[in-house]
Amino acid sequence: MRMKKKRHGGERLLLMSAMIVDNPSTIPDNIEQIYGNKNPLRIEIGCGKGDFIRGKAEQEKDYNYLAIEKIADVMTIATEKYATTRGLGALAPNGGWQTPDGIVHPLGE
Repeated sequence: MRMKKKRHGGERLLLMSAMIVDNPSTIPDNIEQIYGNKNPLRIEIGCGKGDFIRGKAEQEKDYNYLAIEKIADVMTIATEKYATTRGLGALAPNGGWQTPDGIVHPLGE
């Protein structure tokens, strides 16, 4: 099934850019620099909306997880779900992204 194009998808991904690697050559050779620990890495290729990998990360906290998705609109949903689950913010009621400190980053302005 094809996903409907997300409104302000590019801007929404930009707000999540700290969690996204769009150029694999920027990944450090030492993966510990990203995760801050020496836990083994598990990768899901084609993570979709991210439900499976988020569930695994909750069940098995002794691993680091990396989700790969090529469709930007799907990645938008997965990244926003992850950020919300980790307490990094949430979609604002009137659009945009609201950080835990209450700052709303509006979209499309």
